[in-house]
Amino acid sequence: MTIVEFLDRCLTEDQRTAEAALARVRRWPKDQPPPWEVAQAIAAQGSAFVLQRLEGTFADPNRVLAEIAAKRAVLKLYADAIAVEAAGITDPEESDQERYASYASRFVLEEAVRALALPLKSRAGWDPEWETEVTS
Repeated sequence: MTIVEFLDRCLTEDQRTAEAALARVRRWPKDQPPPWEVAQAIAAQGSAFVLQRLEGTFADPNRVLAEIAAKRAVLKLYADAIAVEAAGITDPEESDQERYASYASRFVLEEAVRALALPLKSRAGWDPEWETEVTS
């Protein structure tokens, strides 16, 4: 399994969970705030309450779905860069500097994809070779 396949599978699982949560929220009583708003209000008051993501938590499913879409966009850029590189598609007019910039862009995308995968390393299919030295 490649890191692209791994991330795509994990994002699909997260998307299904968020969509299921959104369906439950649509049935939420209209006269009560959604659960994530209640959790955010508690957290804002200095409680030790921790906001988590997805199933069984109080994250806004719309935000989770937006996050998934953004991650998929980065994943697509990386997959496209890998495909171009694997196909050996080059422009004969391209200078050495432009070729280096293209390689550097692919390298940066690879590091970004590795960083996106880090929070998912407890899931089945994780390859320790994908570990990166991302620091906060």
